[in-house]
Order: sequence, then structure tokens, then C-alpha cells
Amino acid sequence: MLLLKKSKTLPHTCLAILLGLLLMELVLTVGTWIFPQLNSLIFPSEVVPDADLEYRFVSDSPGLSSSPNLRRSPELLALGDSITYGSGVSPREAWPEILSSFFEDPLIAVQRVPEFYSGKVNLVSECERPSSDSAPDFSHEVVNVSCPGYGPVHYLLLSDQAIERKPRVMIATFYTGNDLFDSFHLVDFHYFSGQTKRPPTQCTLEESMEFLHMVPRVTRQARANFENAVVPANRAGLKLVALIRAMYAMSEYAFLDTPDSGLIGNGLRCFINFLCSFSNDAFFFDDGTNCTVFSTKRVFSGLDMQNDWIKRGLAFSLDAFRLMKSKAESQGIRFCVLVIPTKHTVFKGAVTKYSANLEKIVPQAYSAIVENESNVRERAFDYFRKNGIAYIDTLPYLREAVTSGKQPYKITPDNHPNVEGHKVIARCIRDKLLLHPLALSFKR
Repeated sequence: MLLLKKSKTLPHTCLAILLGLLLMELVLTVGTWIFPQLNSLIFPSEVVPDADLEYRFVSDSPGLSSSPNLRRSPELLALGDSITYGSGVSPREAWPEILSSFFEDPLIAVQRVPEFYSGKVNLVSECERPSSDSAPDFSHEVVNVSCPGYGPVHYLLLSDQAIERKPRVMIATFYTGNDLFDSFHLVDFHYFSGQTKRPPTQCTLEESMEFLHMVPRVTRQARANFENAVVPANRAGLKLVALIRAMYAMSEYAFLDTPDSGLIGNGLRCFINFLCSFSNDAFFFDDGTNCTVFSTKRVFSGLDMQNDWIKRGLAFSLDAFRLMKSKAESQGIRFCVLVIPTKHTVFKGAVTKYSANLEKIVPQAYSAIVENESNVRERAFDYFRKNGIAYIDTLPYLREAVTSGKQPYKITPDNHPNVEGHKVIARCIRDKLLLHPLALSFKR
């Protein structure tokens, strides 16, 4: 009899749960339509296919700022990927925004400028724009022109629009973790078929760019429409799923940003360590001061110098910086490359000490990542020196943060810097630019 009652109750329970979920989806759908703030909370910034960049932000997408004041030129303009964009932190905690607070002038920086992604930089009339013959009127702001998944070749394609803003300094990010792949991928996406099964092109970046511009824009746009964007919009799915995703991101930001020695922190570390024990792609590190998880497979694939496509990606990346430097300096703009390492290399000293003291075996994949990245960094720095390209290496500052116990990364496998990491990067840029003869008006 009891079994019969349970069999009758189960369908009713399932139906009630289903109706509840449908009701929540309906409420969220109406809520995101009525309240734009809720829509911005749930959904990431929207991207659409682009003939040149493969994808770009929609100019009125959530998370992007309103138009900047084009009457004045910014002190500094940053071209970057997800790290410079500020993935994993709030907009005001990304390093470009923190850097703006170092200026003596209290002007707040413009964040995540949408016009560059839509190709609509000239949003003011010509009578409002400063004459190109006159010296630009600089404002103490840092303009952030970044998008997750972009690399040096993307920045090269954006550089003409960036130069139109006439910044005093233009900084292009070089994240060694995946920029080699991102650079090759964009060229291969247009030059071949987007597939990496065939041998990579041996053309120089200049030759590849010339070929790209010979292909009709409508053809390139059709390919971009056909291929899936690297950074999905995630806007066509269920609102409830998007809310759960956003809640996880907020919980990670609130509880997993840095190690906590309290009861909750210790419990979270034990739980993460337990989960890592089931994965061959996760190396859990906890030396009592710093704690994080190193993912290895994906990072190694982006630094595998035995891979011909990754080798070409390095060549494309370095050539892109050279071409950007030439363009910027021809307009009287200082150009600089910001080199950001993987957290694997940042923690190298701590991991070595930890493994030696406890006789722990460091995974071979982790060691291979550090070794390959060291090779990439040496080749890049040698190229920069030979071509007169100024660069800022953030590695010493990030390592110092680890040594002092101010962990610059989350305790999860996320490879993006946390709030402390962005502060460290901003301080590094400020200190290096202060040493230059054309030092900006930073607070010391």
C-alpha cells in the first residue's frame, strides 16, 4: 500500500518541480526585460561574428561602458585579452581601472570601450574632434580595449582604431599561456579553413594580412557567421541556467579568491583537493601560505614548442607587436608590450621549494609548461630587444606577491589573476613607466 502511494506521489512531485522551474524561467525572462541590471548580472557581454576579428562585442552589450569623451586623448590605451578585460573580477578591479587610480588627476577611467569592437570609433562630428595637426589634449584616463580570446594579431587589427584616439602610451598585452594559439588561430581561420590538421602556412604575418584583405569582406563575414565564435554568447539558452552560472561565478569570487585559514577556508581547500584527486589534469598546491590548482593539459597545448602551429603562432605574435610599434611611433605614440606569464611560472619557486621540503613529485606536465614558457619568454625578449620594442615583464612582481603571501591567483584552476594579481600588475606598470623619460603623472 505504501509503495502504491509513493508511486502516485512521484509523478506529482516531478510535475511540481517542472512547473516550478518553468515559473522561475518565466519570472527571470520578464525580470531581465524589465530590469536591465538583472540582465547584466545574468549574462556575459554579448559577442557577434566579425569579418576581421572572428567575433566582437556588441556595442550595447552588458558590461561595456558608455562612449568615452573623444574630445581628449587618453594617457594610456590597453589592448588585451580576458586578463586585461578583467575576467573573474569586477570591472573596477581590472588592472587598467586600478592603474587609473594611480594618476594624480582623480578622473575615473573609461572601461571596456565598445566602439572599437563595432568599428565605430568616430562617434563625434569632425568639428568636435581635436585637429590632427594640433597636439592632443590628454586626459588622465586609461582606456581598456580588451576582449576574452583575443591575441596579438587581433590587437594589430584594432591598432588603427586605437591610434585614432591618440593616446600618449599604447600597451598591448602578451599572455604567454595562450596568445601563441590565438594568433595562429585567427590567421588560419581566414587563410585556410580553421582546421589545424594541415601544415601551417609559412607566409609571414604581413603576407597573410595582405591575403586577408584581398578576400572580399562579405566572404570573410560569411565564414565568421558559419563558424562558432570562440567566446560563446550564452544568451540563447535558459535564463535559469545563466543565473546558476552567474551565481557560481559570484561564489567563486567571494569565497575562492584567496586562501582562508578559517573553518570555511580549510573546508573549501580540502574539498578542492578531494576533487583534484579524481583528475589527471589538476595539480593541487598548498604550502600553507599559498593555495591554488594548476590545470596542465590546455596550458601545455598552448606552449608546446614541438607543435608547428604553435611555433607559427609565436612568430605571428612577435611580428604583430613589431607592426604595432611601427604604426604607433609613426604617430608619435609610445608603444609597449605588457608580458604576463602563466601562474605555473609565477609559482615555480614556491612549487620547487614545496616539493623539495615534502618530497612531493611535481607532475611532468607542470614542469614541461614552465620549461616551454621559459623558452618562449627568452625568444620574445630577444626579439623585442633586437627590434627596439619596449616591454614590461610582470613576472618579478607577481612572484614577489607569492613570496610575501599575497596570492595573486584564485585557489581554483582559473588561470586569471584575482584582485590582488590585478593590483600587482597595475603597480608594475606604474613603476616601469615612472622610470621612462616621458613618465606619466602617476602618484609615487
